[in-house]
Amino acid sequence: MKLKFLFLFPLLSFLSVFVPSSSHSSSENVLKAVSHISSAQEPSRAAKSTPVAKPKQGGPEKEVKKPKDSLIGFHTYYLEMRGVIRQTQVDPNATLKGALIDSAQIKVFNDSTRLVAIHYSSKHGECRYKLPLNRQLRLEISKRGYVTKYIDVNTKVPPERKLAYLFPFDIDLFDEIPGLDVSTLKRPIAKVKYDSEKNNFEYDEAFTNSVNRDMKALYKNYRDKIHQGADTIRHKP
Repeated sequence: MKLKFLFLFPLLSFLSVFVPSSSHSSSENVLKAVSHISSAQEPSRAAKSTPVAKPKQGGPEKEVKKPKDSLIGFHTYYLEMRGVIRQTQVDPNATLKGALIDSAQIKVFNDSTRLVAIHYSSKHGECRYKLPLNRQLRLEISKRGYVTKYIDVNTKVPPERKLAYLFPFDIDLFDEIPGLDVSTLKRPIAKVKYDSEKNNFEYDEAFTNSVNRDMKALYKNYRDKIHQGADTIRHKP
């Protein structure tokens, strides 16, 4: 695990915040917003990523002491990933979303190789964790019985834009099905990076478009396999 759902068509368990009093109401709404995956999409975004904390104006910046985070330490500035992990919906036309996945594991790798943190989704499929700025990270979302998905996150920002950011998303995981070719999921299904024009973290649309065709084919094959299995059971003597 548009997330943009971590269901890549436009398209992957899981993924508090210091809010200025002047924007408390609007920021709170952003934090609570969560969108659903549309069929044939990249990991969906529940809402636009939003800077949720700003440095004080005038004078030297002072970091506020708060409980130490295992990955970001006492840092005031970070990217908070907040998402929902679901099972892939078999029927693309269904109005209901896929079932929530409890205890999905989210591993965070530094430079795609060194494991630096592990998180888990709640019984409601929700996950939240903070990533340090100015890093190249890879997220591995997995659970036994489901196919693992990956997301690359580049948290580099300009020095003058050091803030606390929020990036909400949804991601879906495929059931493991014999004979289903999931080789396309060996690479990331989405990339997240800072957009200087929007002053937000956004999905890399060029990358999304490059894997969109493969993901559409994978979703179709997945649904075909599910339906074939159901037909086999119904016609079994």
